Amino acid sequence: MYFMRLWTISALASLVAMLVVLAAWLLVHLGFDDETMSLLLSYLTNVRLVLLAVAVSALIGLLEAIVMTSLYRRRRKRS
Repeated sequence: MYFMRLWTISALASLVAMLVVLAAWLLVHLGFDDETMSLLLSYLTNVRLVLLAVAVSALIGLLEAIVMTSLYRRRRKRS
């Protein structure tokens, strides 16, 4: 149960981070106007792109959860 909760939190955090970086990159390079907002909206409604972002964030979350769980178990064995 601990592993699944850690994986879910890690995956959601990486998904939010990817979306924030994408939005910041677009705003810095394109400026803040109607065209940029339209582009952001088209990215958010693109099903393939959203599924890719969810899959990548799930993999990142899985890797982070594996590392954190193994470190926790290693620390616990030493005590």
